[in-house]
Formats: sequence, C-alpha cells, structure tokens
Amino acid sequence: KQYEKVLKEHEESGDFEELQNYIKSINFITLDARYEKNHGVLDPIVFLKGQEARDLADSMIDTLLGKDNSLRIRNAYLKSLDKYLAKRERGEKVGMIHVFKDLMKHDDKSVQEAGDFLLTAVNQSILALGFSDGQNEAISVDSKITILEINGLNLPNDKSNIDLTPDEKKSLTIMYALGYYCTKFGKQDRTVETIEFFDEAWFFNSTTVGKQILKRMKRVGRSENNFLVFITQSVHDLSSEEDGTGFGSVFAFLEDTEIDAVLEYLKIPKNTTTSEWLGNMTMAQCIYLDTFGRKERITVDGMFPE
Repeated sequence: KQYEKVLKEHEESGDFEELQNYIKSINFITLDARYEKNHGVLDPIVFLKGQEARDLADSMIDTLLGKDNSLRIRNAYLKSLDKYLAKRERGEKVGMIHVFKDLMKHDDKSVQEAGDFLLTAVNQSILALGFSDGQNEAISVDSKITILEINGLNLPNDKSNIDLTPDEKKSLTIMYALGYYCTKFGKQDRTVETIEFFDEAWFFNSTTVGKQILKRMKRVGRSENNFLVFITQSVHDLSSEEDGTGFGSVFAFLEDTEIDAVLEYLKIPKNTTTSEWLGNMTMAQCIYLDTFGRKERITVDGMFPE
C-alpha cells in the first residue's frame, strides 16, 4: 500500500518517472483465499515436481490429519500422489483436490473418511491456497522483484504445538508450502544471484515450522548463490539454540531496550563508552558488521531526492 501511495503521488505530480517505472515493475502478490484466482498457487502438485512435491504434500496432509493419520491412510495418499504427479507431468491440469477425491473412492473406510475430511477442510478456508483442482498457475519465480504476503495466517506460538486449533493447523500447513516456495526461488538457477527479504522475521521464529524455513534458507544461501536478508526489531531473533548459523553482515539500528544485547551479539566490549557510542545514534545511523568482522557506525543517506 505504501508503494502504491508513493506511485500515485508521483503520477499526479508528474515527477520522478524512473521511480514510477521501478514501482510498476514490482510484482505485488497478496495471497487471500477468498479470491479464486489465488486457489492452488501453493499446491505441491502445481508448483513442484517429483520428490519435492511428494515430500511437501506428505507434510501438509500429516499436519492436518495429526494423530488421526495412520500407516494405512498415509500409504493410500502417497500412492495417489504418485499417480497424480505423473498425470501432471504429462500435462494434465490436476491438483491435490483430485488426490482427496481419489481417497474417497478407496476400499478402506478410514481412508475414505480421511479424504472426505481433507476435502471438507479445504472448503472456504486458507487451505485453498495449497490444495486445488490444478486449474490456476503457481506463483511465478521468474519476476525480477516479487513482494509476497499472505492474509489470514493464525500461527501458534512455539510452545503450543501439542494442542493446535484447527485454524492453527491450517496456517502451519500453508507455512510448509511457503517455505518450499522460498527454497525453490532461491535455488532455481545458481548462475543468477537471488535475494530474499523476510520482513517482520520474528513471525517465522514463532513456530517450529517457521524456524525450519529460515534454517533451510540459510543453507540455500551458502550453496545456491542466494542472499537472505532477515529484518526484525530484536537482535534476539537472529539466532537460536537449534541453529547456530550466523549472518555475514549485520545492520544494527538503535533499539533503546537492547543496547547491551546488541553489543553482546556484535562481540563489542560492554562499557560506558561503547554503550554511548551505540546509544546516541540518530535517525538513519546504525552499526555495520561486515563480512570481515569489522564494526563501524555508519549513516545511511539517500543519494537521490526521491
């Protein structure tokens, strides 16, 4: 909305045409399950192939079924997945909904009930983003700049993953798909540099699934020429006990309540001088930690009037 507001202002005033063209080149995507055009854009059968599609679909279904999943049910949906992945490979427009309908035709009653439940759960819910009839195209990973947001996520905190509400299960299911999409974008072509910005990144650290996504993306960056930019308001979000992977560069802006924590993270001795050095920064100033371990206070200034 802020981009659109700025664009409108410059269009009305007729200035900064280059900036206008830049904003127009951005692919803005808001995934809202209320609109049919978004149905299935994160469907494993639609945007992935082979083993990746199978693994993601397995995780998504298992999250929804929870303790009601069984070897018999899992065996049935994995076989059905293989069948419809092969159909998709041959050019047929099929999706996860076809898998669920296929389960409802199974000889075993428990498998039928699982298929019926999954089909019913998708109806009028955020799950429509990840389970579809395969008619819509997946989110493109080819646009130069894409800004992606999802409406309607209701994630549990990391401590409540034992007893999840139906809404929380659905949101986690979509988070799995989002993680695979990010990974696909980051490693699609090693010869092309890619960069991903995770804004309000504390959101990902609030759940086990989100932490897995970030951990996976850090690994992608090392091997696939991908850069991960982690944007958060707290230095405590940068690392966890489960993953000690650090960041190559850090821009630490002033947060009055975290001066000591920032100094500790940057491995700067804590004393009156360093606390004042960090604490008296003004707007647009930050401490920059570069890839060589150097730490300096810098001022970020816009080069152009716009």
